[in-house]
Formats: sequence, C-alpha cells, structure tokens
Amino acid sequence: MTIQYLTPREKKVLELVAEGLQNKEIADKLGISISTVENHLKAIFPKLGVGNRTEAARVYWQS
Repeated sequence: MTIQYLTPREKKVLELVAEGLQNKEIADKLGISISTVENHLKAIFPKLGVGNRTEAARVYWQS
C-alpha cells in the first residue's frame, strides 16, 4: 500500500507514529486533541490496509 491517498494531516500523524510518538505526544505536537489523533488513525489504517500502528509505521518507512 501507499501513503499517497492520505491527507496532509494524516501523513503528518503517520510520520509521528513512525517516529515512535504516542497519541498524547502527537496531539501535543500538532495542537489537536487525543480524540482527533485517534480519528486520524482510524482513517489511516484502512487506507493503508493495516490493522495497527506498527504495520502503519512499516508502510510509512517503505514508502
């Protein structure tokens, strides 16, 4: 799968996930709520065809 179908914000969230940040850290860094981070992840996973953060990070690093 590829990250080309992600929105710019989803790509940024994915980048931070791939760097190893937790949801709270991502929320703080982007100035959004933890709930918003979780919503982005719920949108990202099916677009990438993955089921968790680790798989999503792997897709990010392979792209």
